[in-house]
Amino acid sequence: MRYLKVQYTIKPGVLDQVRAAINKLVADVKENEIGVLSYDVYWEEPTRRFTHLITYLDDVADEIHRNEPHLIEFVTKMHPLGEIDPKPTIIETLRGHVPSGAVLFASTKQLNDKEGERES
Repeated sequence: MRYLKVQYTIKPGVLDQVRAAINKLVADVKENEIGVLSYDVYWEEPTRRFTHLITYLDDVADEIHRNEPHLIEFVTKMHPLGEIDPKPTIIETLRGHVPSGAVLFASTKQLNDKEGERES
């Protein structure tokens, strides 16, 4: 398995645009990329920083993801909204691997839950 962390900071006032782009990206990944086992997105409000944590089946799945039209579209949309360019980092896990046959997929639930709390 391959684990990737991508972090970036957005400009003030663009959160709704970024949320919409992330929701579309995650839906497209879930629908089209069987090699992406999980995709989690986290938002840090004080710093306006997003963190994407992605688990790929293998290096090939990572390479396929990087060349998908929906990812290229996302990056193109996000570039003018970002304050700091994304910093992809391959990371290692300290926990055990996903059991054989398990299929995991996390959406932007963390992001949407956080937004719901802020609007209340």
